[in-house]
Amino acid sequence: MQYVQQVLFEIKASRKATQDAVRLVQSQSQQEQLKSETAERRQQERMQQFLDSGDPILMAEAIVWMQSIHPLG
Repeated sequence: MQYVQQVLFEIKASRKATQDAVRLVQSQSQQEQLKSETAERRQQERMQQFLDSGDPILMAEAIVWMQSIHPLG
């Protein structure tokens, strides 16, 4: 009987460890996604500033960047 209880305890402990690992991976994935979205938003804001600047070189840079992420053809 004690052997069965020990095996059940180990199964429960293993399942909890697996669940904890899954939660950790999900949390890390969400953090990476948030970092990526933040960087993308900052880049978009920067390119908008380039467009708003009126400087032909900066405006051209912003246009090239936009075309690289949204090709026309």
